[in-house]
Amino acid sequence: FNNDQVAYIEEMMGKIPGMVVFPSKANYILFDAGGTGKKSADILAYAQTQGLILRGESAKYGSDGWFRVTIGSKEENEMFIKTMHEYFTK
Repeated sequence: FNNDQVAYIEEMMGKIPGMVVFPSKANYILFDAGGTGKKSADILAYAQTQGLILRGESAKYGSDGWFRVTIGSKEENEMFIKTMHEYFTK
C-alpha cells in the first residue's frame, strides 16, 4: 500500500511546475517548492486551513520551499493532492 501511495503522490506532485519531488522509499516524501516561488511556511499555513498537517524543513541550498508529507490513507493522500493543486494554481 505504502509503495503505491508514494508513487501516486510523486506522480501527482510532479505535475506542479517548478516542484521538485524527491523519490522516497520511506513513509514520507520530501518536496522543494522553491522553483514555484512559494515558501514552505505559506504552504504549511494553507494546508493547515484545509485540515492537513505537513512538516516544514529549514531553508537550504538557496530555497525556502522545503516541506514533507507523511503517507496516510488513500483518502488522506487524495486530500493532500487536491489541496496542493488548489494552492499552487491559485
